[in-house]
Amino acid sequence: MPNHVHLVLRVFEGITIDRLFHSWKSYTSNVANRILGREGPFWQREYHDRIIRDEREFADTVAYVVRNPDSVGLAPWPFVGAKLE
Repeated sequence: MPNHVHLVLRVFEGITIDRLFHSWKSYTSNVANRILGREGPFWQREYHDRIIRDEREFADTVAYVVRNPDSVGLAPWPFVGAKLE
């Protein structure tokens, strides 16, 4: 997505979501800023998380994330290997 990111992930025991996102956002913002030739904040401070409680919700969430670019008119994403029917 051009203005946000969707992630589906499992957080390992002993790792907090805050620690995980701080690390991920720090690394990716440094790389993105270097590529773009800029400095300063890249990501918003906040994030929205939710717990996936069962297999059905997992499947629905993955389907939403995979289909999201098409739902806003972006071209198909070749790096998404899943074919959803």
